[in-house]
Amino acid sequence: MKRLEIVEYLLQNGFTEDGDTFTQIAQQQTGEMIVNGHRQIQVQNVEIKITFIGNGWIGESEENSDITTQWNLSVNGVDRGDFIVESLEEFKEFFKL
Repeated sequence: MKRLEIVEYLLQNGFTEDGDTFTQIAQQQTGEMIVNGHRQIQVQNVEIKITFIGNGWIGESEENSDITTQWNLSVNGVDRGDFIVESLEEFKEFFKL
């Protein structure tokens, strides 16, 4: 199943699983200052959520088709849209982890 391959990929890349939602909190450097010769780096936590929406298909009929999976991306609580993918490789093109 394509969903299981993608779930395994997310878990291998540091996401935690809660039902159909996969979450990762990453730190991103937002600034750097040097005060009195001491470097101070400013960082911000970025919450990435990828949610499995469901399976689907593309083709002439359900029996004669390619299976797809649909996912949603949310960053810091802001919905970034839904994505439909046919394979793990295509998923990796949308989500560069």
